[in-house]
Amino acid sequence: MPAVLQRLAAWRGYIAVIALVLAGAAVAQSGAGHRILLDTGLAEAPANFTSLSFSNPNRLPLQLTSTRASIRIPFAIANWDRLAHTYRWRLVLVRGAKTSQLAAGAALVKGRASISRRPLVRIDCASGRVGVEVQLQQPAESIKAWLTCSPQSDHKQ
Repeated sequence: MPAVLQRLAAWRGYIAVIALVLAGAAVAQSGAGHRILLDTGLAEAPANFTSLSFSNPNRLPLQLTSTRASIRIPFAIANWDRLAHTYRWRLVLVRGAKTSQLAAGAALVKGRASISRRPLVRIDCASGRVGVEVQLQQPAESIKAWLTCSPQSDHKQ
């Protein structure tokens, strides 16, 4: 029996260590525990950044078949900071070296959240290629999609 008691005592030690590790992990997951880990340098604060993306890039038209097209350009702004931010955005048409504003606005985005915008814009597109660019003022960030202009002839031969 002494061997069985020795094994049982050894298992109790392992179980105590496992319980202590699990309790420490549970405390570290709490708000106060996370703050202690940050203060002691054992954990880092999450990064604060902004991301800008087209909401559904596969649905953006690659080709415009009308000289005057009205299309939606859905995009999303994600705020990965803890605090809310107001983002000023604008949507511009890029044709060669020239740009013209199609739409603009401002969006308040709560901390650790995102918003979507779906501006309907009118694009004059006779031939060639044009870019549709979404720009944020602060932080300076932008995304661009290129569209080919190939209007169909309105008359029948």
